[in-house]
Amino acid sequence: MWRSRSTAVTRFGVACGASFSVRLFFFCTAILLLRRCAVFLCPASENLLCGINAVVRQLPAVHHCLGDSPELFACVLVLRDILLNGLKLVALLSILIFLYSFLIGKRRIVSLNVWKFLVASIVAGPLVLVNSILKTYWGRARPFTVEYFGGPNTFTPPMVITDQCDVNCSFVSGEGSAIATALIILAVVLWANMTNIWRTISLYIVLPFSLFGIALRIITGQHFLSDTIFGALYCALIVWAFYKIFDMANHLHDLTWTGFKKDFLKK
Repeated sequence: MWRSRSTAVTRFGVACGASFSVRLFFFCTAILLLRRCAVFLCPASENLLCGINAVVRQLPAVHHCLGDSPELFACVLVLRDILLNGLKLVALLSILIFLYSFLIGKRRIVSLNVWKFLVASIVAGPLVLVNSILKTYWGRARPFTVEYFGGPNTFTPPMVITDQCDVNCSFVSGEGSAIATALIILAVVLWANMTNIWRTISLYIVLPFSLFGIALRIITGQHFLSDTIFGALYCALIVWAFYKIFDMANHLHDLTWTGFKKDFLKK
């Protein structure tokens, strides 16, 4: 009885989260289209978004501390490297486990759909859509290179393709997209089977540390706030699509430590 109720609650939460992501995506897209109309009618309104980004980027306390303390800034970069390498490790392990799971055969306990969901979300979102397509061809200049922040390039809104950047451009945030993807897919496959201790660790350590990694890219002038928002939304839509394709609603309790050990660690 308790397990069935837990499954129903988890499915309801995931469904609501997916529905909210879709609605939020279309809401943000509509807002940007309306803003583009406003810019066409009143070019001066273009400065508004840059002002918002300037405020976000130059948060007085954080910006001041980082600017006046090279040692602190170095520590921040170390934390960023830890987060980035951790994301790469999760992606690599997911791909290796997915490949190995084909060899397990009928004795497999953890459904192959779980690993398909993980790998498909990681490859299609952060790797293909974000880094191979959007960051390569969108052409949006990074904040520290635009004229509003003392650079030579022209600011462009997030949904406008331009030529202000040639490679590794600002739209969308690669790290923000990867962090959002990792948090969503891990919540889908792990949250239902987590103990209270691990849920506490996830909410009060992993989540704040991840949000800090996203904020760091904005504060240091590497990304606009909109780069992070749209990167997360695009990847959330991709995760939602694969959630439906691989019928993850029926596999929320598959990935347990006991099942993982029997599949991959048992000799």
